[in-house]
Amino acid sequence: MEFEIKTERGARIIEMSGALDMHASEEALRVLREAVRSAPNALLLDLSGLRYLKSSGYQVLFEVIEDSRKLAVPLAVVGAPEGIAEIMRVFRLEDLIPVYPSVHDALDGLLPVQT
Repeated sequence: MEFEIKTERGARIIEMSGALDMHASEEALRVLREAVRSAPNALLLDLSGLRYLKSSGYQVLFEVIEDSRKLAVPLAVVGAPEGIAEIMRVFRLEDLIPVYPSVHDALDGLLPVQT
């Protein structure tokens, strides 16, 4: 599991790649919780580089959603590969947080356009 952290238009973007499974879930939760605490205006979880997401990975997502709500940090998932997106629909994740096809779409949806 690898993480690349960026900031764009006042949003922290966490690009995740590899496999989010039980072996990576502890590190992922630590990285994502720190990102929630330090996000300037919003946090985007870019899943486009994930090969797969196991049940322990979904638990990480649910915990991060709870943390973001407690801290009032807007949170969105972007770029989920189709297999992961399908399971996210089964879990009704889009009922909890916005899901966007791209970082650009998420930035436009969550943050006002800066002029």
